[in-house]
Amino acid sequence: MDPQRTSRYITEWIGTKVKHSGLWLPKLKTLAGNRDDKGYPLTAVRICSGLFGERMRSENVKDIAALGGNPVYFLVGGLFWFFGQPQVTYQLIVSLILCYMLTTLFRMAFFRQRPLKQQYKNFLERIDASSFPSLHSMRAAVISVTIGMFFSQPLVWILAAGAAVSAAITRVLQKRHYKSDAVAGLIIGVAIAAVSPLILNWVL
Repeated sequence: MDPQRTSRYITEWIGTKVKHSGLWLPKLKTLAGNRDDKGYPLTAVRICSGLFGERMRSENVKDIAALGGNPVYFLVGGLFWFFGQPQVTYQLIVSLILCYMLTTLFRMAFFRQRPLKQQYKNFLERIDASSFPSLHSMRAAVISVTIGMFFSQPLVWILAAGAAVSAAITRVLQKRHYKSDAVAGLIIGVAIAAVSPLILNWVL
């Protein structure tokens, strides 16, 4: 490679970019110079609105809350089965049955309207309309404790616990539960996850 020719090419390329910059630099300066009524650059405001706006926050909350939903629960159980750990899958099934049984009993004995009241016409809808305890938080806690016990690694425990707590918080932010509902769901979920292996060993 000829150093002089390479140098000439680089110089011509830089010159071309500088020449064409005269076409878009004024537009860029104008775009950056436009400000809202509070003095913030409009371009930055629009970008931040897209990243952190109400709609995006709502979507993020829904995504995190899904960690305590049945689809994620079944996915985790299916993955344990797929990777040759059917015992853990059975444990999750037992835990899920206990979650629904205890939730139903609690909601039959103590009906509490959700923060955003939910209409109901029959027994099943009434159970679903009750706020205490949080079933999502309960399932999230079961998943987290089950994964933590399986891997028995401090980092896994921290990540799993963080995911469960995040799911519980999002249920409160969505106005589906009160704080006490979410906390109770987490506590009951931890207890269920701890007892399920004992029940499974007794049954099998």
